[in-house]
Amino acid sequence: MKNVHPLKAERRRQRRLAVLKTENPYCPMCGETALECLEVHEIAGFRRDAQAEIIVCRNCHRKLTTGLLNAGIPMVRESCSLERTAQCLRALAVTMRAEADALDRWARSLIDLEQEDFVNLNSCKRRLNNGTSQRKQQNQPSSP
Repeated sequence: MKNVHPLKAERRRQRRLAVLKTENPYCPMCGETALECLEVHEIAGFRRDAQAEIIVCRNCHRKLTTGLLNAGIPMVRESCSLERTAQCLRALAVTMRAEADALDRWARSLIDLEQEDFVNLNSCKRRLNNGTSQRKQQNQPSSP
């Protein structure tokens, strides 16, 4: 369907970029770049520390929030500042674990890609060498 209001679409895009606070947003967990899929995740919860934020896609946001709940980190602001700080640190640990897992996945995919390219390169070299060997044999005079 054709966008009949391109100016409105551009305004929506600019508002979205303003909310995300960056010109090139992406999800560090999965690499998603579609603006309509990205949102801000308050690492410790907006009631504890609204300044500690990360941009993630909606799917990864749900996974992070579930990870916080599974770790026993409630989505409420503690009255005791010491307890609040402890929960902020725990929430940060959950997020950093998820980021570390994502980095590990990305590193493994690069290694797999490199190995695949290495195999493809060796295969090409063998074919090239076989073709060169065959041409050399064809160019050699046959012995009487």
